[in-house]
Amino acid sequence: MQPIRVENQFGGPQTITLYHEHYCAGGGECGCTREPYQHVVHDPVSGGRKLVESQRVLPVAMRLDPGEKAVLHPAFLGIPGIRAAVESGRFRVASATAEEVETLRRPLSRPAVKG
Repeated sequence: MQPIRVENQFGGPQTITLYHEHYCAGGGECGCTREPYQHVVHDPVSGGRKLVESQRVLPVAMRLDPGEKAVLHPAFLGIPGIRAAVESGRFRVASATAEEVETLRRPLSRPAVKG
């Protein structure tokens, strides 16, 4: 899929959470953190409770300052609230050029904060 260029048209910074179930599962680069945790569940066999270990997926957040651009996977448009933000003019979205893909793409494992 052709990467898209996203530009913040809003008068202030915008923080976007790239939810795993929408962005990463939709084909975007996964920058999520997996954190182990324990929780108690009911054991239907014994009728008691048991401690279970699982992993929690913590999504990455990205900040775009006014006028700042980023290149993302089109799965970005599947994140709840993003389509409304594009339709209201807060974000401008277009196909990214090859040059933009090279210069604007950034790893999602680091915060995207200018300054």
